[in-house]
Amino acid sequence: MSKMKIASYIIVLLALTSCFSMVDPKIQSKYIESKSEFDSSLTKHFPKILPNEYYGYSFSSGGSYSSRNCGYLQVNTRYKFKHRYNSKKNELISKSIFQANSSDTCTIKVLNEYISDTTGLSEKLKKLNHSCAFGYPIPSDIDYSYSISTIKFENNIYVIDSDSTSLLENKDWPNITYLPKGWEKGYSVGFALNDTYFIISYWLIIW
Repeated sequence: MSKMKIASYIIVLLALTSCFSMVDPKIQSKYIESKSEFDSSLTKHFPKILPNEYYGYSFSSGGSYSSRNCGYLQVNTRYKFKHRYNSKKNELISKSIFQANSSDTCTIKVLNEYISDTTGLSEKLKKLNHSCAFGYPIPSDIDYSYSISTIKFENNIYVIDSDSTSLLENKDWPNITYLPKGWEKGYSVGFALNDTYFIISYWLIIW
């Protein structure tokens, strides 16, 4: 999407949402711009705009994946009312193809940043991923640090879509060797749920 089209899209959305959104318009604009860096097929489960339940999002690389070997987007939302949380939760679960718990050690975990093959973390992940990995790749960590960093809890992680197709623009990046054979490159999109604190986190990762 061209910068001109992105700017026009942002202006229209902000105009339509300014009457009822409590999210800072500058943050809304930055989120919409960040989300547009990715193909729309990867972000269709994300909120079109940041909802009032939003409390933080993280983003790296976007569509210009030339400087790193991964792209990452995450939006955190926390609901005040259980019925609204359950409604959105059930809608998302109906689209999922795989579920794992954050405490599962045998899920295929992808780091949202580059690590050298010589590091201890890479070796640890390689042993786990090559010995007992199952299902589809998920992020190695769902970051809730924006406003409740002192809370430690488990969450259920769901995958909506995942494939070993490489979407990185820089085709010269080496395969990620700590991942199982067949998953050295690819993408995965999904969400995470926490029923205790009514949290929904939307995520995508490309490597």
